[in-house]
Amino acid sequence: MLEATCRADDGHLQLPSNGLRLEAPPGTGQTFVALHFLLEQLRRGERVLFVSRAEALALFVAKWICTRESAHLLEGLDVLVTPLSDGPRCCVVTATGYIELQPVSAEPYSLVVADDAHHLY
Repeated sequence: MLEATCRADDGHLQLPSNGLRLEAPPGTGQTFVALHFLLEQLRRGERVLFVSRAEALALFVAKWICTRESAHLLEGLDVLVTPLSDGPRCCVVTATGYIELQPVSAEPYSLVVADDAHHLY
């Protein structure tokens, strides 16, 4: 059983200092919970890496952030999708409103979210 403090007194999500692993059956909301931790870090101006084997999911995350908050938060988000050897990419909103993934050098990240990590080995 995993016990962790997930809320601070001010109502903002707070990760335990040793990290957090969410494990549950498919469809129970692990990605949703992780995205809220990710969003909280972006609001604080932190750099975050979202790792997924599916580029479509990474683009969905970027669009979700833009829709829920603002496109300027994408400045703190990098994504790593398969093939992982291509390295991280930043999310850029084009003049036409599309989100593109462009190569970027790896940064120190305050949070790494690995969606379906068991598929990434």
